[in-house]
Amino acid sequence: MDSQAPFCQLTIAQVAKRIFDTRRITPKDQRLIISLLSSSSLGEEEQKLVNRIYADLRKGALRVIE
Repeated sequence: MDSQAPFCQLTIAQVAKRIFDTRRITPKDQRLIISLLSSSSLGEEEQKLVNRIYADLRKGALRVIE
């Protein structure tokens, strides 16, 4: 994925893939997810990805980068 792509060109699936691949979530990732969540309605698969991100955060499976 092109890290220079504008927010509007990214999908939740792309952001989630990067988060799961790196096992880290950055402030930029957080802003992207919030932006994508507020700008569109979620399909079932997108909702599952968001739920998985939150579940992994709660379990400590993702590292939060400041």
